[in-house]
Amino acid sequence: MTKLETIKLCAKAIGLKWTEGPVSIFVDWPNIYDPLHDDAQAMALVKKFKLSMSCFPMEGEDWAVSDLLGTADVFTNANLNHAICECVAKMEKSK
Repeated sequence: MTKLETIKLCAKAIGLKWTEGPVSIFVDWPNIYDPLHDDAQAMALVKKFKLSMSCFPMEGEDWAVSDLLGTADVFTNANLNHAICECVAKMEKSK
């Protein structure tokens, strides 16, 4: 999944509307929506979907992020924001 696809799925999960045109924007978001790089936006995903996060620096994977049902587990060496977004995108894609 590309970064743009991940961001689109996260935006859809929280109810933002995406429009395509000369410049792709989120209609009802006043600023750029990029939870991959914006800590506050990533934390909003954690709070909304009640995600669980664990750090395992000694076991080869840096982050484990999971939803309440354990249906979108993510184990990754990427930074925490990427792990959060990947988990939410998996949840949204499985709907």
